[in-house]
Amino acid sequence: MISKLLCLSLLFSFGLTGLSCQTLSRLRDKGGTVFTIEIETDAANRDEIIERAIKITQRRLDAIGADGEVTKIPGTDNQISVKIYGADNPETLKKFLFTSYRMELKKVVSMPNPAPVETFTNEESARQKATENQEVLPYLEREESAVQRFVIVEKNPIVTGEDVRTADAYSKSGSNRGFSIAFSLKPEGAMKLGDWTEKNINNYLAVILNSEVKSIAYIKSKITDSGEITGNFSKEVAENIALSLKSGYLPAKMKIIEEKSFRN
Repeated sequence: MISKLLCLSLLFSFGLTGLSCQTLSRLRDKGGTVFTIEIETDAANRDEIIERAIKITQRRLDAIGADGEVTKIPGTDNQISVKIYGADNPETLKKFLFTSYRMELKKVVSMPNPAPVETFTNEESARQKATENQEVLPYLEREESAVQRFVIVEKNPIVTGEDVRTADAYSKSGSNRGFSIAFSLKPEGAMKLGDWTEKNINNYLAVILNSEVKSIAYIKSKITDSGEITGNFSKEVAENIALSLKSGYLPAKMKIIEEKSFRN
């Protein structure tokens, strides 16, 4: 992309003061990639979800400094167009832009600490024990382990990505792996979490990402406005998750229907 100072210099030199730096950048790049995205959701407020998807995708583009436009496709119920100018690495962009990192904190159905958290070796045995207001989710007790187990959690979340105020990737190891995501909550979310944790000392809490349990911890004391998603994430994945959480919560999946290059 053209640097801002060079852009302004070019605009004034050629008398193009009616144009923006963004427009000049697009003229120079001459093309890019356009994606047709389908928003998959069963929510009753479909129109609101589509509008939210547009805003969140635009925020994600802005967060990484990409020049692009996100619009609803006329004549469709659930499709949006994402036009990116001068995209250098569309594969990396696709992963970041169109993965909905749905974070939820939910109570684990288990005897409280000091009893170990109850896990199941297979999904069927967990489903036989779960009630109507509970659900069964996969859980890797250790990221490096290939053995998948299952846990039962309450269906209703305590807080979700909707309540996230900010999020950042960090690593204690200093290597490219072993990254986690620290997050803080908005006031309303902090109040909900604080109220729940105060009443659930020694109960287990699951941090869930895209319907997979990433970590489980028991509540030692009241927790209000912060938490973390621990895991053996790579630096790139952890930073993508953090940026996505900051850009907004989208309770829907984004499916690429079409991808094509264009020239201005």
